Amino acid sequence: MTEPAPDARSRRPPSRLAGLLFAGFLLAILVALFHRSLLGGRLLAQSDNLYLYPPWSASRPEGLRPQNPVLSDQTLVFLPWYRFEEECAKRGTLPLWNPSAYAGTPQLGSGQSSFFFPLRWIRAIGGDPNGAALYAVLRLFLAGLFAHAYLRTLRLSPLAASFGGLSWSLCGFLVVWLNHCQSNVALFAPLLLLLVERIAARPGPRPIAPLALVVGLQFLAGHFQTSLHLLLGVGLYALARAFVALGPEHPRLSARGLLSCALGLLLGTGLGAIQIAPFLDYLKDSAARRVFSEVEQVPVPPGASSIACLAAPDRFGNPAAGDYRGPEGPNLNYNELNGGWAGRLALLFSFGSLFLARRHRLIPIFGAFFLLAAAVVWRVPGFAYSLARAIPLLGSTKLMRLSLFVALSLSILGALGLDALLARLRSARARLAVGLGAIALAAVDLFSFAFGYNPEIEPAQNFPTTPAIEFLQRDRGLPRILAQPGVLPPNTHLAYGLASASGYDSVELERYRALVSLLSSDPNGRFFLKEIRYFDRPDSPLLDLLGVKYAILPEKQGLDPGRWRLAYDGEVAIYENLRAMPRAFVAKDVVVVRSPDVALGFLASPAFDPITVVLEGPTDWQEADMAGSEVEVTSYEPSRVRLRARMSARGFVVLADAYHDGWRVRVDGEGQKVWIADHALRAVLVPEGAHEIEFAYEPVLFRAGIWITGFSALGALLLLLRRGSAPAS
Repeated sequence: MTEPAPDARSRRPPSRLAGLLFAGFLLAILVALFHRSLLGGRLLAQSDNLYLYPPWSASRPEGLRPQNPVLSDQTLVFLPWYRFEEECAKRGTLPLWNPSAYAGTPQLGSGQSSFFFPLRWIRAIGGDPNGAALYAVLRLFLAGLFAHAYLRTLRLSPLAASFGGLSWSLCGFLVVWLNHCQSNVALFAPLLLLLVERIAARPGPRPIAPLALVVGLQFLAGHFQTSLHLLLGVGLYALARAFVALGPEHPRLSARGLLSCALGLLLGTGLGAIQIAPFLDYLKDSAARRVFSEVEQVPVPPGASSIACLAAPDRFGNPAAGDYRGPEGPNLNYNELNGGWAGRLALLFSFGSLFLARRHRLIPIFGAFFLLAAAVVWRVPGFAYSLARAIPLLGSTKLMRLSLFVALSLSILGALGLDALLARLRSARARLAVGLGAIALAAVDLFSFAFGYNPEIEPAQNFPTTPAIEFLQRDRGLPRILAQPGVLPPNTHLAYGLASASGYDSVELERYRALVSLLSSDPNGRFFLKEIRYFDRPDSPLLDLLGVKYAILPEKQGLDPGRWRLAYDGEVAIYENLRAMPRAFVAKDVVVVRSPDVALGFLASPAFDPITVVLEGPTDWQEADMAGSEVEVTSYEPSRVRLRARMSARGFVVLADAYHDGWRVRVDGEGQKVWIADHALRAVLVPEGAHEIEFAYEPVLFRAGIWITGFSALGALLLLLRRGSAPAS
């Protein structure tokens, strides 16, 4: 066996007291960081940004400046989703399908749903205003404890381990993405490294179960891209440990250990299948599958000068201060630039470790991690970025998010550097003074970076209502709205119980995107509906087909009075579509086309009659007089819609909701085919007479995911119940 390096010396086992002291210290810092929302009645949320948009801008309190506009995804995505998912949970149903965005979309499949993540429900149980802050504190607290435990497992001194735990807990990646799902996943990074070390020390079946449990949890945490990045990094760490021994108590990862790690990853993926399966089911039919493989996610390079953000995060200003002036572009902003921040002292000690602890076997591992991740994040000329872009799946992700490993590497290298410095001091009093001084300085530096970045607002600023919104809420039917981009932006409508023909997601069903993009001449519609800057075809019959009853505009416009009636004139102008069709209707005629492109061309025509259904495949339907046929919605739930039809002849009943192959339909209890109607909607062929129709969202992949998760949980339990494991060879 390789002789251990001097800095990998054996010490007494990790002290519980040291861990408790660090836990208390870290908790005190986090409580101070969020004291305004934990103790002062404020709410840890960013929804004061609503005052940037009509209709809220008209009632913006005097002197109010939204505290951090760069965090708008919290308002436009996560907070509305939380409300929708929590309402589903209260009704005892799973949020498989969200009918109120995009005319319907797979909610659990968004790739950013954390519905099954146990920690996430702290925010719901805690309620407003404290729940969100409790959730944030818990995650940052666990992140710090995991890093501290990993470093103590490697026999670093308590002071050095505390320094590393603090640096990771308040690093840039966890702070800037605090109220996004990325932080849910990233917090597990040091715990996964610790579990690899456990397997290296005692390879065998039993350590597989804890590794699998954590892998499964990070999948449930709700950000598939970050999960991919994290597991790639952990896999590389395991491979590195197969070649590098850290000392007598930390031998190289044997072939058996590598197999255990692989099995843990596989079993953990199985545990996460209940969340992975809906995402893959959505992705296969999504616009993202096409766009992410074709388009560079960060087309504007961050620039070499932005590397200085590792030492000066506010080099280009700070959006929380309202003076950010740095690089901007698609997926490029302050958050992306500062994901690698770990504090100035961690950066200093990381460089110091190259001299003070140069023989420590972890230095080349995390040094390589830092260099590779930094080269990709900042696009340093060379092979790293090109290689990352060429790897399947990885190349389709936002590669700047690999700053996760920049921050993690600096936190660990910084702890190694401090540990080596302390070891060179002969006096215990000097070691204590230097160690505590370093921790105190790091705490001040990290606290100043984190404090105020995530807004803490008055509860009244969290999705306040306005007269225009109250007007829309009065309609108790099933109307849809379509707001001009920049007005009542999606998905904010979800917080008010409204349904929109548009939405905000990073995936989007491709068929529905293609259909609704016909309402705009904006070329951005070829990517995502969320990228459309204007809807400029108010005479399109597709608005009628989709049941868009209300168009919301920033001000009055000269719309066709024979079609549009000005229904509300206040903070915004709300026009009622006099031709909007009901959510379900009986088609009077059928047009069969050869291909999806032909269907879209037909639907784009101003002469298209929305009462005619366009199908893309052969049907045995015979032309008939459908006069007198009618259908009504008797029950409308997110994943289940019931209709009652009275048909004068055999014909198609169209439900103007988005199609997905997870939908099933039963007519009088018997399964029937769900037809793709009008390129992106649903239809069923119904016989003559009176019938009960039920559409139910029952995706096969989700059911498979449940079974895989169940069997994986059973396998993990059996491994845990095994007595002992083989010692290291």
